[in-house]
Amino acid sequence: MQFKALKAAASLAAAVVAFGPSAHAGTLVTGYSPDGSFGSIGLIDPGDLTPTGATASVGDVATGLTWGAGSLFVSTGSHITRYNTALDSIGATALGGFDYGPLAYGDDMLFAGYDGFITNGVLRFDNAFNLIPGYIDLPVAPSGLAYGDGVLFVSYGSTLARYGTDGTLLGAHDYGALASFGALAYGGGTLYAGLTVAAIGGDLHGLIGVDAFDLTTMDVTLSLDDPVTGLAFGDGALFAGFAHEIVKYDPSGATLDNLALGGLTGGPLAFIPSGAGGGDCGRGTRVCDPGGAVPEPATWAMMILGFGLTGAVVRRRRPVLRTA
Repeated sequence: MQFKALKAAASLAAAVVAFGPSAHAGTLVTGYSPDGSFGSIGLIDPGDLTPTGATASVGDVATGLTWGAGSLFVSTGSHITRYNTALDSIGATALGGFDYGPLAYGDDMLFAGYDGFITNGVLRFDNAFNLIPGYIDLPVAPSGLAYGDGVLFVSYGSTLARYGTDGTLLGAHDYGALASFGALAYGGGTLYAGLTVAAIGGDLHGLIGVDAFDLTTMDVTLSLDDPVTGLAFGDGALFAGFAHEIVKYDPSGATLDNLALGGLTGGPLAFIPSGAGGGDCGRGTRVCDPGGAVPEPATWAMMILGFGLTGAVVRRRRPVLRTA
């Protein structure tokens, strides 16, 4: 397979390509950085992972992306900035003492993970960037947020959790001290999560898809070479960002395409549905019965450690960039 490479950051920033409809239903957005000191965002055709050339500088490295209410929201440090589909900045908010992280949009609200000096959790904003009273308090800063079927999904430390949009905890599962979750994405009744497991000889990286109702039934288990930096679901596909590439999977975890980022460092991802007014693309309706006993955290850790050894695991090999 011949992999495509993004242009150098200077060439990307100089490109002026109007945002418009493609042959596919939506557009993929990626955060990236040429050197880790400042960040940009760029648009990608999700069908064949071809960069459109439309980019925008966002100042600091992007830590969160989401789409909702006809806008793209980008978190960078203590700021969240709102962009239109032409990647023009149309508003921003900042709260001192907070570093914003992952973002999600749903139920006419923007959810923003934060790392504070004293507290950690998730804040809520309305469409005018007004802070909504009340927040989700967490023991550590959240590493991933996703919205779907009226539920906010949160990852923090070794835990996956479900919340109502009012902040009510609906359910949670701790996968054990060895596990550490990252980015999240929701699609078709499945919650996808980047995962790192501490192991003797080095960390193991993976991507799992769990039943969005019980947070324990694993539908997808991928062993990876590198940690996941971003996830997005749209057009019936899962998109995963890594340090130097973006990979497109079908919902079962089979690889469909790759985009090599060359010398750029990848970050969070978001999906813009065609003609959509909210960021909860890929909605599904699913009534799930957890059934059976749920393994203890230590058991989960051992199961996860072994996923790279099972025959059911689909291993993604490290791609090699080729020139035409």
